[in-house]
Amino acid sequence: MNPHPFSKGSPDEEALQFLEDLGSGDSMTREAFAAWIRRSPENLGAFLRQRALGAELQGLQFERKPDLEVLIARAKVRSKIVQWPSSGSEAQTGASQLEPNSTRWILHRRAVAAAAGLVALILGAVGYRIWIAPIAPTYTTTLGQQKRVVLADGSVIELNTLTSARVSFSAKVRDVYLLNGEALFNIRHDAARPFRVHVGRTLIEDVGTQFSVRRATDLSTVSLAVLEGSVRVSMDALAPAATASNTSMQTAVISRDEYQPLRPSAQITAGEQVRIVADGALMQRVPANLIQAIAWRHGRLSFNSATLAEIATEFNRYNARRIVVYGDGLQHRRYTGIFDARDPESFIAYLRENKAITVNDGIDSFVVRDR
Repeated sequence: MNPHPFSKGSPDEEALQFLEDLGSGDSMTREAFAAWIRRSPENLGAFLRQRALGAELQGLQFERKPDLEVLIARAKVRSKIVQWPSSGSEAQTGASQLEPNSTRWILHRRAVAAAAGLVALILGAVGYRIWIAPIAPTYTTTLGQQKRVVLADGSVIELNTLTSARVSFSAKVRDVYLLNGEALFNIRHDAARPFRVHVGRTLIEDVGTQFSVRRATDLSTVSLAVLEGSVRVSMDALAPAATASNTSMQTAVISRDEYQPLRPSAQITAGEQVRIVADGALMQRVPANLIQAIAWRHGRLSFNSATLAEIATEFNRYNARRIVVYGDGLQHRRYTGIFDARDPESFIAYLRENKAITVNDGIDSFVVRDR
């Protein structure tokens, strides 16, 4: 970086330049930044304003180029974040100006020095990376909604219906927390900054890949399908333990032979699918059906010998008008087919063709029973 690029331009323009260049980790840049902050309270104020605005840029798509002039103009608007003596409002109201030898001038200088000292302390003891780290945004989708999010590193997350994901990037690691729902990750690999997906107590680390993750509605299972490359799966020791509501599910699957302990980690490669249970401790490799795993991206639901209860659950993830199935025998009847996720009526029409099944139309539901 050029060590002297900040001799011209407004404080807001210089602040924007610093926010961009500090990511390089260059010691000369850090020294120039510390000196620039100490130079005037206006510089510190501009940096704080631009730092706050930076959080808004986290989710912008790369094809959309932000208008820097508009952003700078917005940043110049007075706010209550930082207040300094001798502001322009004093001159307008006829208030006395600060004289170099006055008590108020001494207090003003001390305030500037204290603020600059605080910034220097953050830069030196805590590290500048924490200071400039963006606020972690959370992206969500509503019933039936899907959303494509381009992250700051160029990676892409596609969120399915009723999904919530929190993004927390730092200089050393890229973390995404899948709080609920389902998402497809297309990762831009960076060996120096691992990309990690946290799902409950399951940790999925990218090794350069594209993969889909789904968290069950009751939070008891995590399903992972790897489309390209490979991922490393392990228990997330720092995540909170499962709630008591999942205890019975964990106890039920521990004795099943098809599950293997997830210790210390497992490598999942392209074309493989796994189901993770027991608070991230057990993993089951399942027959791969990648078309079915990502059919939702095209607005489709793909079923291969799925039970009627499972099919109803899937349709209900996308539609306000729910499918309700009564009777254990009917719930476990199996079907295969591909349907429009937002058109449950098409599946109901298919069921009506079966004379052994009756369907009652409600205002907000389809009630399916045996005749």
